[in-house]
Amino acid sequence: MKFKKIVSALLASVTALSMTVCVNAAAEDATFCFDDDSAVSNWQTYGSVEQTGLKMEIDFDVRENGDGSLKIYENITKPLADDEKYGGVFITSDVVGLESFNGCTMQASVYFNPDAADVTEKFTLYSDGVIWLTSELSDENTGWSKVSLTVPENAANTSFGFTIPVYENYTGDVCYVDNVIIYDADGNAIANFGDSKTSAENIEVSIGTVGRVLLIILLAVLVVGIIAGIGFIVSLLLKKFI
Repeated sequence: MKFKKIVSALLASVTALSMTVCVNAAAEDATFCFDDDSAVSNWQTYGSVEQTGLKMEIDFDVRENGDGSLKIYENITKPLADDEKYGGVFITSDVVGLESFNGCTMQASVYFNPDAADVTEKFTLYSDGVIWLTSELSDENTGWSKVSLTVPENAANTSFGFTIPVYENYTGDVCYVDNVIIYDADGNAIANFGDSKTSAENIEVSIGTVGRVLLIILLAVLVVGIIAGIGFIVSLLLKKFI
């Protein structure tokens, strides 16, 4: 009985640790993690870029997890006309190997710079094309918040992006974006674009070392179990015939 309990406990531990590795891998393998500069070239700015001083870059100090996040920066030094009060960043479907984003979902984590709270109104995740869609996240959110948007299957939208409305004089970081996951129409997450090097290395280490150790332990337990089972059967036979 004690042997059975030990085997059960070891198997449960192996299963739990394996699930942990899988969960961590899934959480860290977003389509865009912004852990280095490689993903920035896939994104474009739009709108009143010159008037608002809009730019984006990787920030290694503020991030949800991993090594960095995409920082959205603006520099507004004079009053803006109504038609200048817009702008943001976006990505096109061809970048991720799709003809359009119809039926797709974009999910992202967003963090507002508290210093910009008085000058920003809403952070909006949008998709444009046949149908214009928006999903707003109020700047009253604190910490990292999730925002997502799904394009209808019959809407051949080709852009996913973020609008960053700043209407007053402001110079500095407006918000940070991390772990952007794009799901295709079948619900499959599009693989990371190579900007999750540190996380990928950690996952590889977890699978390569911890996984191998667990496999050795599991095989050892199975071998011991088989030997013990054979011994138990032999002992029963001996008792029966002796």
